[in-house]
Amino acid sequence: MSRIPLAWLQLTGQKGRLMVAIAGIAFADLLMLMQVGFESALYDSNTRLHESLDTDLVLVSPQARNLGDMSTIPQRRLHQARSLPKVASVAPFYTKAINWQNPQTRKKAAIFLFGFDLEHPAFALPEVNQNLAALKQPDRLLFDQATRGTYGEVIAQVEAGESVTTEIASRTVHIEGLYSVGGSFAGDGSLMASERTFRRLVPFSRGTVSMGLIKLVPGADAEATAAALKTYLPDDVRVLTKAELVAFEASYWRTNTPIGFIFMVGTAMGFVVGIIIVYQILYSDIADHMAEYAT
Repeated sequence: MSRIPLAWLQLTGQKGRLMVAIAGIAFADLLMLMQVGFESALYDSNTRLHESLDTDLVLVSPQARNLGDMSTIPQRRLHQARSLPKVASVAPFYTKAINWQNPQTRKKAAIFLFGFDLEHPAFALPEVNQNLAALKQPDRLLFDQATRGTYGEVIAQVEAGESVTTEIASRTVHIEGLYSVGGSFAGDGSLMASERTFRRLVPFSRGTVSMGLIKLVPGADAEATAAALKTYLPDDVRVLTKAELVAFEASYWRTNTPIGFIFMVGTAMGFVVGIIIVYQILYSDIADHMAEYAT
């Protein structure tokens, strides 16, 4: 005897109801996926620059909260870290959220300024490393062409080989090259400068840096070297691997900002809504077919 597909017949017996059920479940799925997507965009945009750092370990302040609020550490800690045999090089890194004048609209805009030692490139970004020679001159900068805002003319001029002039802290600066990283929830974009130019543009205490970038000798274990540095250095610095730095930034946005909390709550609410919708669909379908089940 051939089997009667009771389950399929019950499902398709009322096609309108079937479509409503599919739409309800799809809505719950879409709601959850949207919230997860927003949350992922939050973390990815704010850790994209960390991922591009050319380093194995970093030294940061114990008071550091995120890239926009790194506090400072004594520069002598970098020299102390260099004495370990597994450490190949240590370089200073500077970061500061600043206001600059958009060279196209002449309006003030928030942007990150990064400074580093040109002898020890801080980023694994070909566009940056190809323009290091241009940064040797004072007040020369590289501009993130993925910055949010109106910069089409500026980008076109720089691509054509022209130098674009604008102002930071009432000082004239020149954009000499481009790279692409993108904006984040903390800032519209970024600029890169040499250590010397950074200190000319941003008041910074002498003998302090935002971070220390540590590169290890080939084959060295990052976790083991980090543990050795934690024992060797005083407690006024914190030693992180590159992966821990990325997790540190993501954790700040997840637990210490309203937007991270909203996205987490949104995902949870989408899950709860999905449970209610699916439960209601199943309950009503079973109640309507109780006679068939009894038979």
